[in-house]
Amino acid sequence: MSLLLSTAKTIAVVGNGPVSVAAAGKIDDADLVVRMNHAGLCGVAGRRTDCLAVNGRIWSHDLSRDGRPINPLALRQAKEIWLSFSPPTEDERDGRRLVFAGGDRVDRLAEELQRFAADGAEVVPSVGARILRYVLDESDAKVTLFGFSHQGDRLHNWSAEAAWMGELAEAGLVEYSVSGPPHVRQTLAIRMWMQAQRVRNHIRAGRF
Repeated sequence: MSLLLSTAKTIAVVGNGPVSVAAAGKIDDADLVVRMNHAGLCGVAGRRTDCLAVNGRIWSHDLSRDGRPINPLALRQAKEIWLSFSPPTEDERDGRRLVFAGGDRVDRLAEELQRFAADGAEVVPSVGARILRYVLDESDAKVTLFGFSHQGDRLHNWSAEAAWMGELAEAGLVEYSVSGPPHVRQTLAIRMWMQAQRVRNHIRAGRF
């Protein structure tokens, strides 16, 4: 169980989709800021990251997630790492609390999402959906979603997730932030650093 989650009254859950300039300043006003995977917009769409939610192992020594770089601003700030796919391991703790947000709740979430799957295909929940389910299960705080554009890896059924989160919003369980343009853009220095890390990790893994 997350210790930070238990005391928060307002929570900003920040995806990696576009975040409008109007909404960006509201992220740091939340009691708790949760970001996903590479947390690409940390530093420009709010500066805080209290919890970093990922779908793989964190390698703190080279600021990467299974070889894919994480925004250093986010990883260095995160007080808790939330793992949604695999149980925590000691070698990635790095002095921070690890929280396993997966387990049986993921199966229940898949069943929830299945209602919205038009083709009846098997649904694999994204990290964003898994973490939102975890937050709603464990907290009564007001939850605001930033940067949820419902697109990305083809593994996930984005239309089903959009419909599910839309239903949550209609029920007043979550709120979507303002999402229209103009959108914030990460600084050139951070973008270049992350690209350099990506190339280095590919070379280390022998992908070149």
